[in-house]
Amino acid sequence: MHLNKYWILEEIEKLFVEFGSDAINPYKIIKYSDIDLIETNLGNKTLGQTIHNRRCYVILINQNLSYSMKRFVLWHEIAHVRLHKGISTAAFRANNLNRMIYGIEAEANTFAIEMLTRTIDKQNLSYMSQFQIIEYLGLPHTLEHFVLQH
Repeated sequence: MHLNKYWILEEIEKLFVEFGSDAINPYKIIKYSDIDLIETNLGNKTLGQTIHNRRCYVILINQNLSYSMKRFVLWHEIAHVRLHKGISTAAFRANNLNRMIYGIEAEANTFAIEMLTRTIDKQNLSYMSQFQIIEYLGLPHTLEHFVLQH
């Protein structure tokens, strides 16, 4: 996987400068960023999607996801809004978790995992492996290669 982790980390820091401690909450970022959020039944395979039309963004998220997966998918979709401005993305499907992906999907996954790790105490985080971080976050093990090493 080749991505610019510094660009992703820079964008995350911008979130904290812009929103302060609220930056840790994806629902607040969506609200403050004037993004419409629709939680609906997207079936068994679709996790979420970002739609862009005339400077307006809509995030669709599958209402049937666990709390942990909803937070991951919301951050994944917020990443598309922040990192990939003006692009409507293909539906984020469950099978995207089970294989190596590249480009904007890998960037969005990395952004999402990095935002979620911000909820873990830094001292505890320093002792955790990538696998342990994913376990702690309650996410599928197939996402462990998106955890950044600092």
